[in-house]
Amino acid sequence: TWLNFNLYYQDHIDQLPTLGLDPTSQGNNTNTVQIRAPQSRPSSSPDDENASMTVVYEWLVFRLPFQLHLGWALFNVILSLSEMAVRYEWIIALPQISILSLITLWLIGIFVLFIPKYPVFAVPLMIAWSVGGVWINLVVNPTSESAAIIDIYDDLTINRFYGGIIATTVEHVVIASIRFIYYFANSYSLLHR
Repeated sequence: TWLNFNLYYQDHIDQLPTLGLDPTSQGNNTNTVQIRAPQSRPSSSPDDENASMTVVYEWLVFRLPFQLHLGWALFNVILSLSEMAVRYEWIIALPQISILSLITLWLIGIFVLFIPKYPVFAVPLMIAWSVGGVWINLVVNPTSESAAIIDIYDDLTINRFYGGIIATTVEHVVIASIRFIYYFANSYSLLHR
């Protein structure tokens, strides 16, 4: 038997139009081609009724994990660069690197929401979650490492970072939610169902 490892692949292959060419054997064992009319599918097939569910499942299984990993990877790259600056004691550029990190995270979140044809909602939400985790690590539950990082900066700079972290977190959640509602309202019609 033939196993179908591609989800819904066979259903889509069966829906493709055919030319109606079937090789048949006639008479004296010579192969000829007999032309027949393609078979049409009924207008309301079970696949058409569940098509919206298939899109949701496809997004949850195949796209969401990769989008979450993309957001997490982008955040970790920027976080690693900031930690590298602290570790190698680039004292002159530490505030600038920290502010550039926040600005870069903010720009990435805005970019993936508004530039692509199909917005990527998971990346800004992952960035908001990650930046919120940094804020919790620095303010709510400080460790010896985070206390050492806070000791490098003066109070004004630390307050700016806290404001930037909170603004980035809230902004990514709010703008991603508004963009999702706007995109959903313009892309899908609930009245036709």
